[in-house]
Amino acid sequence: MRGTPRRVRLRGLVPAVALVLSVGCDSRGPHSNSTPGDRPQGFVVINLSGLRADALGISGRSPSPSPFMDSLADGAQVYERAFSVSSDPLAAEVSLLSGLYPQEHRVAAPKMALSAEATVVAERFADFGYRTAAFTGGGYASSDFGIDRGFDDFTTLEPTPGGPDPTFSAAIEYLRQIGDQPFFVYLHSDALKGGHLASGSLGFERLTAGFEELTPELLERVRRSYEDEVRRLDDVLEDFFEGIETLGLRQRTAVFVTADRGFELGEHGRVGHLQVYPESLRVPLLLAVPGLEAGRFGGLVQTVDLAASLYRLAGIPAPVSSGRSLPGLAGAPGPRIWAAAETRGRWAQSSLLLETADGFYQLVQSHLSGEYDGTWVTRQVTLDTEAQVLDFSIVSYLVPRMISVRVDGRDHSVIDAGTKWAKARIELPPPSAAQGKQRRRVTLAADGCTSPSDSGSSIDRRCLSFKLEGLELSRTELFDLRVDPGATRDLSYDRPELMAKMATQLSRHRWLDTPLPETTQPGEAAMRRILELGEYPEPSPR
Repeated sequence: MRGTPRRVRLRGLVPAVALVLSVGCDSRGPHSNSTPGDRPQGFVVINLSGLRADALGISGRSPSPSPFMDSLADGAQVYERAFSVSSDPLAAEVSLLSGLYPQEHRVAAPKMALSAEATVVAERFADFGYRTAAFTGGGYASSDFGIDRGFDDFTTLEPTPGGPDPTFSAAIEYLRQIGDQPFFVYLHSDALKGGHLASGSLGFERLTAGFEELTPELLERVRRSYEDEVRRLDDVLEDFFEGIETLGLRQRTAVFVTADRGFELGEHGRVGHLQVYPESLRVPLLLAVPGLEAGRFGGLVQTVDLAASLYRLAGIPAPVSSGRSLPGLAGAPGPRIWAAAETRGRWAQSSLLLETADGFYQLVQSHLSGEYDGTWVTRQVTLDTEAQVLDFSIVSYLVPRMISVRVDGRDHSVIDAGTKWAKARIELPPPSAAQGKQRRRVTLAADGCTSPSDSGSSIDRRCLSFKLEGLELSRTELFDLRVDPGATRDLSYDRPELMAKMATQLSRHRWLDTPLPETTQPGEAAMRRILELGEYPEPSPR
């Protein structure tokens, strides 16, 4: 491994970008016939963190906010079913750069940094004589968590909301300076997280932590701002490609455009990246590689496959990983049959995608864990139960609240929750003959929440409504994304056998045979910085 990278921190600048587009039609496609002498001089990975695949014209968005990316796709390989392995921003980025699933690299902000035992792409390229450089927007994409590993130059560009974005121009200047040397450049942008949410009095943290009621008017404002940011990034990307064309590098450089994760815009009750529904996991994935025949691929792939694809294109022996080369590359395996993802913390979700003859299914398992004396809820929580009676304890945070209870989507009762612990009971109606099921879905919802930090009682920045003790706060959902791409209709009651089969496969995935590396701690200062970004408020689900 190389020595310590040269680190540059620039203030007053907006972050860079990272992409890999996904669109495609046919899972079969063209293959590269390149030989070692035809291999690109350089490799660029652009990570537009938070870019959803369905935000682009290439995925059917109309009118398109991304005319340049749409035109770029005409001469590139485009993967329609590309999915991230996590909605957690740090875990997703480390998986993209290492080819390891989150449970293999075990990096989790703000407490766990990348182990020295794990190999990342920049290290392998550096070992084989490539100049390596990264340009990031800071935050979790920093040396605090090991993201700088393997880079000769690691430049942090701290964003200024509404200011110019110099990241790509900085990368162009770097490429101008290194001349004909082989290179690997990584660009990471968080622009899709910050600017579009900091509108009016609303900020990223308050929205993601559940402080604000997601009214139709608020969601429309957030979605318009998000789309405006996509347009700006599309312009920046066009300038970057013009820059490498001017340098004479366009026909000698392999460019990967992708996102380490998507972004929720209220589809499942949240804004941000807390959950593992399609809006958080489905990302664009595009390969613009000289000599690689263009085509569209509808087979299932994951961001964990990026590293293996880079190694194959560069002719670099790949370390052991869970990634596999993308199916459009010569000699690569076909698309995946199934793909898994997860997000960890007090609010944990796991996802399994499965391609079958009759559908493209997603299983989502959710679990909310708590402290020794119960579990705090932000606004509402939904659980599955087979019990006829639920006995538990409840307490409201700071002020009394009326907690509405819904069973299988129907209004059931109201709990008057005070500021002292009290016993509560919900007697569930028997399932109807038409339902033919014992499992019931119960939702408990409050009309608001309060943060301990706002009240001055603690530095805890979560937004709390009520606390529960004595309930198992878990649920399982099943969707057919082929006919329901937004995951709006739960089939778990209708397809119990398929649900059980997928749950078994997901359980096996959690216990992969890959040896687990020893993680390191990033230090208290880094942990405080990440928490201040509002990335990990760990609210409960909607």
